[in-house]
Amino acid sequence: MAFAFIWPGLNKLSDPSGIGQMIQTMGLESLIAIQLATLIGTLEIISGLFIAIGIMTRPSAIFQIVILIGAQAIFGFNYTEGPTIWKDPGLLGLAILLFLTGGARYSSVDHSISKKRRIKDQQVPL
Repeated sequence: MAFAFIWPGLNKLSDPSGIGQMIQTMGLESLIAIQLATLIGTLEIISGLFIAIGIMTRPSAIFQIVILIGAQAIFGFNYTEGPTIWKDPGLLGLAILLFLTGGARYSSVDHSISKKRRIKDQQVPL
């Protein structure tokens, strides 16, 4: 999941004008479209890294859900051909799962932090 967002984010940052032209078809000015492509690319990289490390898993998953639904709304919900047969619905399902369950038990920083909080809250003062 993390790689699926880091790679497109890097592509957007390496060629923001190309992605900006695609965004520009929605009626935005050229400069705004390029800045929006740069912003989205940066946020995709950050959310992908957060998912990989296990920090802020649920907020990162929410961002990824918004990006995936937005991309599907722009490019269509046709799942009968091309890479969208498995990729878009699969990534959306995984992002929803990450939002609902949070980070993994053994590999996420979120889980370690919440575990320490629970232990601290359960300690009874003498």
